[in-house]
Amino acid sequence: MKTNDNNQNAFGALPIAAIMMIVLGGTFLIVGLFLNATVSSTLGQDLTPAAAVGTYTITGNTSTGEYVNITTGSTNLCYYFNTTGIGKPIGCLVVDVRSGGNTSIISATNLTASMNGDSDFTALLTATNPANNTTVVTAKETGINANSYTTTDTVTNGSWGAATLAGGIDGMSAYPIVNSNVNTAFQILGVALIFGGIGVIIGMLLGFGKGTERK
Repeated sequence: MKTNDNNQNAFGALPIAAIMMIVLGGTFLIVGLFLNATVSSTLGQDLTPAAAVGTYTITGNTSTGEYVNITTGSTNLCYYFNTTGIGKPIGCLVVDVRSGGNTSIISATNLTASMNGDSDFTALLTATNPANNTTVVTAKETGINANSYTTTDTVTNGSWGAATLAGGIDGMSAYPIVNSNVNTAFQILGVALIFGGIGVIIGMLLGFGKGTERK
């Protein structure tokens, strides 16, 4: 009897193919686990939504004619320090700083009150007065949109903490979701290749794939 040479060659190549499948599967599995750990550590900490914030600080007396601005795209929110409405820019609300009321503490308190009394302002923002001489402006909605709201002023003894509101975060984006899907695909493919290679070896041990004989 003769053994079919082609079957013998194919049978002899099976161990190499099985080992390659296991090695390749292990590589895919390790890469998938590594990417998953990397995404979790670098992106997971930034997934909590947050609202943009801006802080206005007044360090001394305010003067009549000074003003504070927030521009939210097409809307200009203006707050004018004065004792009357005379001479104020169009569209500005008066911040009452009558005689004795222009100290840093009273000015910040009244600025906060004027902002919260403005329907255009409260549609998008809220104002608080956590410290005596500061007004903190916070976007009502979380996300990056309010990060583009610009802040200006002409107050000699006052200033914004930055030229725009800042700190707004959208939350989970498509990027980590896509990466998570890729990581999972790598891991599934790796496990499939490993088990496929093991299956080939088991099949060989059980006698499957043995060359046929002919007389």
